Amino acid sequence: MDPKIKEMLRPKFDLLNGNDTTIRTLEISFLSSIVGAGTSAIILAVNPQTLGEAALRTGALTATCAAVGAIFATTTGATASYRGKDTPLNYFIGGCTSGLFLGARMQSMGVGSGSCAALGGAAAFYKYWKIHDFGPFIPRPKY
Repeated sequence: MDPKIKEMLRPKFDLLNGNDTTIRTLEISFLSSIVGAGTSAIILAVNPQTLGEAALRTGALTATCAAVGAIFATTTGATASYRGKDTPLNYFIGGCTSGLFLGARMQSMGVGSGSCAALGGAAAFYKYWKIHDFGPFIPRPKY
């Protein structure tokens, strides 16, 4: 694979340190919208709908995923810029804000609080893992 394409597809989640917040937000929302479109394609392959319903579902899921990614990147970058530190707390705040958006989207306080805890915890764990450079979850076998 071309190195430029590989660099473009590389996850940018570990670079949310308060620098270039706008660029990181655009990159992450683009990747999130691709994930949303792929997810809606899988859902529609399993449960086919009419063309109009399929278009509405695809648009809604893609827009929601893009918004969640943009909210996460913007909040994490702004928090890191304000605090002046790149710590797991910034990622927790970004994940929690994204979860609160999902709760508002679903009009459910339970979904919002649960998503806040789950996404915030997962994001903080990811940043902690990256800071301490623990490596992959499953190490490669040594022969």
